[in-house]
Amino acid sequence: MWDRRNLGSGGAGSPIHKFEGHKAAVLCVQWSPDKASVFGSSAEDGFLNVWDHEKVGKKKTNSPAGLFFQHAGHRCTVPICN
Repeated sequence: MWDRRNLGSGGAGSPIHKFEGHKAAVLCVQWSPDKASVFGSSAEDGFLNVWDHEKVGKKKTNSPAGLFFQHAGHRCTVPICN
């Protein structure tokens, strides 16, 4: 995740956090229309992850930083974008 306000010349910058929770290529990312800090990601691993970047840095055992919810009931890819 990058903060666009802190990009250098040419649009390059350092990420503020790397969200790691999929074991295959991510197919889609979609921001929540209701809460600005929440987004979902789907991947070829069949997982749908819901992330909250406000939770990054807060201790939570047994899950990646920022992971709010993970749905793992699918055996096929999970596309969530139109």
